[in-house]
Amino acid sequence: MENGSGTSGGALLRVRVDGQQRRVPAGTTLEQVVADAGDAAAFSTAVNGEFVARAARAARVLAEGDEVLLFRPIKSLFFSEYFLPHDQIHVCRQYMRAMR
Repeated sequence: MENGSGTSGGALLRVRVDGQQRRVPAGTTLEQVVADAGDAAAFSTAVNGEFVARAARAARVLAEGDEVLLFRPIKSLFFSEYFLPHDQIHVCRQYMRAMR
């Protein structure tokens, strides 16, 4: 996967990962993007504002214009509302409901 506008055989899609524009090959999964970020177990994920469970990452193929958010899970939503940007609070609430 590439940052910027380089090419690597085949179609490249534009996606945003944590606010940064990236180009990824067509067929790239969320699991692959998370693996590129490092310790996959350390991150929770959302695509286009919807929480994606760890078990669903391999099946979630990214599309042109998708917005991927990687975030560290938190224990308290109360804490998150003071320290997270507004758009991430919604995703954190979804995560917390899914973990119940």
